[in-house]
Amino acid sequence: MNTPGLQQALAQVHQWLTTGQPQQAEQLLLQLITQYPTNTVVLTHLIGFALNKKQYASAEKYIDTLLAHPEQIIDKQQFLHLIRMFIQHNRFKAGLRLSSNVADNLKGDAEVLAARCHCAIDARALADAQAWLAQSNDVVEGSPYLMHTRANIASMQGDFDSAIRDFHLVLAKEPGNSYAAARIAKCGRVSDETLTALLDALVQGGDDEAKARIHLALGKAYSDQGDYSQAWEHAEKGNQFNKNVAKFDATVFQQQVDHIIEAFTAPRVEAIQSDNTQEHVFIVGMPRSGTTLAEQILSIVDDYYAGGETPALEYALGFTREGGAYTQSLIQGAPIDWTAACNAYNDYFAQFANFSGKLIVNKVPTNFFHVGLIKLMFPKAKIINMQRDPLDVAVSVFFETFSQYFAYTNDLKDIFFVFEQYQRLMTHWSALFKDDVLNVSYQVLVSDYQAQVDIIGQFLGRQLPSADEIRGAANHVETPSLWQVRQPINTNAVKKWKRYETQLGEFVKQYS
Repeated sequence: MNTPGLQQALAQVHQWLTTGQPQQAEQLLLQLITQYPTNTVVLTHLIGFALNKKQYASAEKYIDTLLAHPEQIIDKQQFLHLIRMFIQHNRFKAGLRLSSNVADNLKGDAEVLAARCHCAIDARALADAQAWLAQSNDVVEGSPYLMHTRANIASMQGDFDSAIRDFHLVLAKEPGNSYAAARIAKCGRVSDETLTALLDALVQGGDDEAKARIHLALGKAYSDQGDYSQAWEHAEKGNQFNKNVAKFDATVFQQQVDHIIEAFTAPRVEAIQSDNTQEHVFIVGMPRSGTTLAEQILSIVDDYYAGGETPALEYALGFTREGGAYTQSLIQGAPIDWTAACNAYNDYFAQFANFSGKLIVNKVPTNFFHVGLIKLMFPKAKIINMQRDPLDVAVSVFFETFSQYFAYTNDLKDIFFVFEQYQRLMTHWSALFKDDVLNVSYQVLVSDYQAQVDIIGQFLGRQLPSADEIRGAANHVETPSLWQVRQPINTNAVKKWKRYETQLGEFVKQYS
């Protein structure tokens, strides 16, 4: 109940928060919760304070009280704020509880439905999001964003026909929608209808990022149709637009690699390693090197959970005093309390609705940078390094849309430079951690699957599935390989670079 006294107190809380006096606001809220223990506004504020301070026990107590009657959250802005807060702090289960019991007055709101679906996707509860969309079909049909969401979910689950149909509906309503254009090109071999839609999208213009996405989608489209000259031309244009958005600093990147190699020595690692005994699996490699295929293979093995690509390591580091500066403690030989970090890492994945198994398969390719950190946290962890022909890697990366944090992907010279640094690091990690690092050739894996998968199985001490079995893997796929990985094991992507041998120029001599 919002009594006059409570309303005045909440107004004071709001004033303190907007004028940068959070301590006073929190103290008043702690007083209010004793008088109004179920007030949703007071609870929402206190949840925010607890999550920001990583006081998760207190946060969970407040969340449980708030969500005892989630239908009481009838204010749209409060609902959206809670969903955003739960997603930001990796409280996916809480967000899913709220989304599953939304108040009747909010169910028909498109923005609320979008937030619910966003939360369900992040929580890996795709079936829930699909059900909500189906229940509100009239709302979805009037919203290109919700149709795009429905298409994304279908594509992640391997239902490419449904995804393509919805993406075309989005592009019919919004011809310049670069996200739909980029996504539709990933859902299979591009048809004439899709190529026309992509060309129409290009005419609409947009900012540099939008133009980049559409040009790169067209690059993929023309490649599918065998017009490799046009394909390369669009890939070059797309990457040129991306260069306007983000710049790559090779000097800084090499300095980071140098620092890591110098910091990680066997005596230092032994001195501050955790005593954790979990044998989590980490699949690393250059982007587009076969890491998604490796994850698919392991996703149906008992006790393994396909963790996908997440910032779980960075999240876990935030629970140590050192945070990202942990290498200084390593160099100084100062002990690090890894318990909280290891617990936070495990809890990160336990928040997913589909979490199962005891061991996590972490598939973040660029964790090749963090193998040392992984082995500090989890000394028994197994590292699978996916290796692929550098020319094939470069071409695949050059044709793909990445975030601005991967600015090196916009230039062949930078791609090969990062490849060299990746090789330096993996050589160092292999020498340091020896039998806990397995190098797997993508080319060999797809050409002689059973022989290679037997080696991986021996490395992990597991019986791995046959090539036919992995096609039935039920885990959703979010990476650019979402279509390819659903196809039978094949060698179609091996020596793909030969289509662009002329454009690759000097790199062919160096890397072929």
